[in-house]
Amino acid sequence: MPHDLRTNLDQFLPQRRQRPVPHGWGQHRLPQKVAQIVGQHEQVQPHLPENHEGVLREIDLDELRFTLRDTAQPLEIRCVFEESILEQAKAALDKRVRVFGTRKVALTKKASPILQVTRLEVIEEEKSK
Repeated sequence: MPHDLRTNLDQFLPQRRQRPVPHGWGQHRLPQKVAQIVGQHEQVQPHLPENHEGVLREIDLDELRFTLRDTAQPLEIRCVFEESILEQAKAALDKRVRVFGTRKVALTKKASPILQVTRLEVIEEEKSK
């Protein structure tokens, strides 16, 4: 009887309860390398400076947040601020202001939707009715 030249593919499949044999050269480092690469994508660039004009609305005094509306942007701008400018923010409610701040930007992601305000200036007092 002639020899069957077809490959017996079953010989390449691991038998029950057998683990694949590591190649030895750095296979044990693979999870570390994957974690390192994933971590690089999570790194954050320096904060990018921005300034915007709009009407200061909806202050959350507990969370130190406010919303800037009627800006050059198509949407409102959500802002957070330090306690050091709390009194300025309260006095600027419903007034046109210019805010200066930064946003975190990840290397592989868009800018953070929240602006960290570092300075606030009232540029127009509320007009009397």
